[in-house]
Amino acid sequence: MKKLLFTLILLAALAWIAYPYLHVYRLGMALKDNDRAAIAELVDVDAVRNDQRTRMEQRANQAIGKGDDPISKLLRDGASILGAAAIDTTVDQTWVRKQLTDGGKLPDMITRVDYAFFDAWNSFVVRVGELGDNPLHFRMAFADWRWRVVALYPG
Repeated sequence: MKKLLFTLILLAALAWIAYPYLHVYRLGMALKDNDRAAIAELVDVDAVRNDQRTRMEQRANQAIGKGDDPISKLLRDGASILGAAAIDTTVDQTWVRKQLTDGGKLPDMITRVDYAFFDAWNSFVVRVGELGDNPLHFRMAFADWRWRVVALYPG
């Protein structure tokens, strides 16, 4: 009985480890075939958009500073409003596809994956391209029994 239980746990662990790699492969094939329905299933564009907004606000706060004076507050508010509007207009499935395929020049993402592994039990990070060569990083999160791209970090 213990042997059966150990075998089942081992198989479940191996399946859990292999599952995000399967989704990376599916994403690569969807990009190669330009399958918009499959890309929409594998990429959470709203989460990517929210992540880009957060990163933009962090960069603006670093550049402007956290001063309480009216000018700093005005600049931060303006950067937030304009940046959010730009991101809402720009970040869509087409933008995500361009980021993942290097502007459409390299549709075969799978052959360019240089690193892919968990950074938490429900978070998986993938690097497309070699370090030092402006690689693209993207993060996948596990929700609703599937892995989806939730953040892109262009090189």
